[in-house]
Amino acid sequence: MKINQIRLNNFKLFEKISLDLKPITLLTGINSSGKSSVLNSIASVLQTPPPHMFPFDIVLNGENCSLGTYKDVATNKTTKVNFGIGFTVEDEGKEINVDSTYRYSPRGEHILPHSINFAFGSDILNVLWEGSKKGYRCNFEAPSLQKLHNDKSYRAFLDSLSQFIERRETRKGSKIKVKLAEEMLSKTTHKESWIKSRGLSPRDLIEKLASMPVGNHLVNNSRAFSLRFRNHVNYIGPIRAMPLRFYTPDQPHFSIDPQGSNCAQLLNDWRKHQHDKFSLVAELLLELELIENLKTRSTSDDILKVFIKPFYRKEESNFVDVGFGVSQALPFIVSDVALPKNSVLSINQPEVHLHPTSQAKLANYFASRCATRQYIVETHSEYLINRLRVLVLKNQIDPENIRILFFNSKVSSGGQPDVSPIDVNSDGSLKNAPPEFFETYYSDSFELAMGGDSNG
Repeated sequence: MKINQIRLNNFKLFEKISLDLKPITLLTGINSSGKSSVLNSIASVLQTPPPHMFPFDIVLNGENCSLGTYKDVATNKTTKVNFGIGFTVEDEGKEINVDSTYRYSPRGEHILPHSINFAFGSDILNVLWEGSKKGYRCNFEAPSLQKLHNDKSYRAFLDSLSQFIERRETRKGSKIKVKLAEEMLSKTTHKESWIKSRGLSPRDLIEKLASMPVGNHLVNNSRAFSLRFRNHVNYIGPIRAMPLRFYTPDQPHFSIDPQGSNCAQLLNDWRKHQHDKFSLVAELLLELELIENLKTRSTSDDILKVFIKPFYRKEESNFVDVGFGVSQALPFIVSDVALPKNSVLSINQPEVHLHPTSQAKLANYFASRCATRQYIVETHSEYLINRLRVLVLKNQIDPENIRILFFNSKVSSGGQPDVSPIDVNSDGSLKNAPPEFFETYYSDSFELAMGGDSNG
């Protein structure tokens, strides 16, 4: 899975913006310019678990992020506008476009879907709220179902299922004629269908759509996308858990929370049952020059401890006795290893508490793994940016795999932050970088290169 584009409408600072992403995308720029809002759009979708389901529903406050009320999310802090989140995703050879806008309902202060546009390959689902009198207008297009017309085995299955239902109803005293094949295979496009209800929740809307054969097919596609998105995308927040001297072993964990508070338990489980993953975490920490060895130990009194041998040190130490660099890097590395192949990891400031050498080596880390992983990274590290440029210059990474999105102090004509896409040329130079980018990251270096104070 790869996210090719993120679209935001009336979301936080952004009235309308589309951001094109690459295998390595760096979000950089001044504070409070919208970088975290972009990551939070992903984080909010990830914290919308079943029975909720994006794009029909969105959870603003959860374990990944706390976005507040509707007014806190909507641009200009008003309930009079609809806010929206959208993605273009490439998954298993198919392009998926999903956009959803949400409206504020004063009755119960609910957040309800206003519009849903879901395109899964050639299949399309469009839902639009037309007001309380009309309800939702729904358009279905499912060309993929047309292919089943020529599938004799599938038609035979539907005919058999129809006969089974008829026999069951006959035993109950009802005589009905069931023609599933005709119903499911002949009506693959609904020009316009209406769902009328004033108090319709997102779950009610899903059930209404699923009650129609083609609608059920499209809802299942949406449900499958939502599940795969949650399984193949993860988010690590800006504030990671403090290292502890002791951990409780707890039940096995399969993923990392955004603070990385369950890293020790997952590592201990990997040491016992998936040692290849445990070893890979240790290797990646070594590549960042953070540790030379990693161990977990469970004592007889059911206490778990994490021990590491810091880089360039001879002695082994408890996790809590070696500073914060390792504990802050460990969550995103464990999360990265935990994700399946061809997944997306969004990280907020991976360089926190890292020495400049390790910050630069983050670029090597991302470059070595971006063939089967996508990284969306908020960062303030010029060491990371410069090392990526060096890797391009040395032909160690294709410049087409890198995109820098610079969030400027200037605002666009629409009043939102100006975001400049910057690419890296084959010689390591930057393409389309605005002057403000160099003022932010290279002004002091330029002064030093020019000889500093002319009066000195």
